[in-house]
Amino acid sequence: MRNFLADVEAFLARHPEVSPTRFGEESVNDPALVRQLRNTEKPRRPRTDTCEKVYNWMTSYEEKHGTDTRATAEAA
Repeated sequence: MRNFLADVEAFLARHPEVSPTRFGEESVNDPALVRQLRNTEKPRRPRTDTCEKVYNWMTSYEEKHGTDTRATAEAA
């Protein structure tokens, strides 16, 4: 499986209008998702179905809203 947290972080970098809290709320109804994934002492390990929901949500969001390529270029 891909690096889930890296994919989430890349999405958030491309979409600065989406806060980590909003991301969790809208993707899996869990506003603490990103904070828990980022926890270095005890990171959350999401189940496969949670990852699938998040990936589906990210794909749907980008289909509706496009990608903010400025954020991607600035991060490089």
